[in-house]
Amino acid sequence: MVKEIEGLTQFATYTNKGLTATILHTKSFDSLPDQTKKQFEPELIKTATLGFQRSYTNKFASDVSKHIRDGDLLIVIVDDFAEGFAVRKKVTPTTNLCSGVCLAGAVKTNHAPSGVIQHITKQFIERSNPKFIGTRTQNDEVVKTMIGLCPIDLAPIYRPGNTTDLEIAKRMGLIPNNKKFNLDQMIIEKCYGEPMIAGPIRNRVNNPQVLTATNPLNYNKGDALVLIGRRR
Repeated sequence: MVKEIEGLTQFATYTNKGLTATILHTKSFDSLPDQTKKQFEPELIKTATLGFQRSYTNKFASDVSKHIRDGDLLIVIVDDFAEGFAVRKKVTPTTNLCSGVCLAGAVKTNHAPSGVIQHITKQFIERSNPKFIGTRTQNDEVVKTMIGLCPIDLAPIYRPGNTTDLEIAKRMGLIPNNKKFNLDQMIIEKCYGEPMIAGPIRNRVNNPQVLTATNPLNYNKGDALVLIGRRR
């Protein structure tokens, strides 16, 4: 059992192959007590360096610190240490104020149970019940998760992107202003400038729908795929 931590509430538990994680939640990292922030900020930065297989740099640490403040923060706790996190940002993406959630990013270490990020995402979406979901990724597994979450409509999986997708993606902050964007394929060229995960092997999935969308990415140059889905 995870000890009670001031400012964080228990969101869920998840077990896979005998490994159990407790997921803690806050709507705003900066609203947490100072002691809680001092404990978790360095832990989350370390988690991100391990999960993305990167060396610690001040720039990377600053990026992580900004990222964990970008929406609802869900922290994966295993043996009293943060072994993963996910940021899920609630937005009003269209002019008629339909509800939306931006999957603003997630990472875990090898010490967190497999499937925990997908579990967090499914639980968060079920509880918030948005009409739209958006994300930006290089990761086949994220695309696979989005297909499961958006059975009604998902660009560019079920159809090419359109101007409505573009509007929603911009409202969610998914498309940098200074990057070239292919609307049909929903690809941002050189979005990250390099692979997000620094390891030598790109993990792929055996799913034709996923691969049709992600194969056009220039992975080594940091291209990113934008996905905009509708659930209802």
